[in-house]
Amino acid sequence: MCVDTSVETEVTLPLPFVEADPAEEILPRSARNLETGMRLTIATVEAWKSLRIARLKVNYVPSSLSLFPSTQLDVILEVLAYLHPLELSQLSRTNKAFRELLASHIADPIWRHSHLVDDCPENTTLQLPQCPAGIPGPTLDAITLWPFEMRAPASEDLPWDYHRGRFWRSDADPVVAEYERLSTGDDSEVAISSFIEARKKSVAELTELADRCNEWYWAVRHTSSMEYSKKLDKVSIRAAKRLVAEGFDQRDVDSSFYDINDCELFYRKPRLTSKLWNRARPFIVPSVLAAPMQPLCGRT
Repeated sequence: MCVDTSVETEVTLPLPFVEADPAEEILPRSARNLETGMRLTIATVEAWKSLRIARLKVNYVPSSLSLFPSTQLDVILEVLAYLHPLELSQLSRTNKAFRELLASHIADPIWRHSHLVDDCPENTTLQLPQCPAGIPGPTLDAITLWPFEMRAPASEDLPWDYHRGRFWRSDADPVVAEYERLSTGDDSEVAISSFIEARKKSVAELTELADRCNEWYWAVRHTSSMEYSKKLDKVSIRAAKRLVAEGFDQRDVDSSFYDINDCELFYRKPRLTSKLWNRARPFIVPSVLAAPMQPLCGRT
């Protein structure tokens, strides 16, 4: 859980959320390819088929992912092992069963392996940041998939802190407890000094990791935005051609192309089907009719 610490004016050093060793024990990457699907055994496929057929025989229609309670746990874990972190995050929001499973300790290897799946082996910028040994998979997933929130400092005299509020209270409490334990010892000053230096190093490593996660997030978002823009332009151009084919003036269609491109019904549609065109046409035609029309006598 992300805690807002913008009101804590006494804190000058942000507390790290975990004990981590980002530089060590990083497993090699594994590329996602067509062979991944072949690793699903016949027994796994047959198990899913038998469950689905049995439910169809009794005319049962699952409301969501209700096949899960009747599926063997090892089958579920095997299937989840091939998912992307974003897919795991979305799956954890579908129902209570998946949320509890993916939040349990037995799912941590699945989260860690998901960060090793590489969708873009040829582009290092779009590759997922690897999961260090000391950071739980869901924690790295959170800082990878959530964009940073820029929070204003509590006082105008303090500089902006882009990482303020980016730690989990449950992970920070052990740090505070260790600090209080060392302060009661005989050689407290030396112990506390060593402890603070170790924490500063850990903070720097985690901040670097979070920055790399943030860079990956924006790189993927930029790439997906470019791909979406190309698909939207393709659909909009097809819609403009349909308007011209229906008898609308090419110049009126060109002047209203921005309104055509801004049609919400074209959002994330790969192509312009007849059904989509019939739904979008009532919203597009008024913008074309309202376009500045040249006098009929001046047209050739």
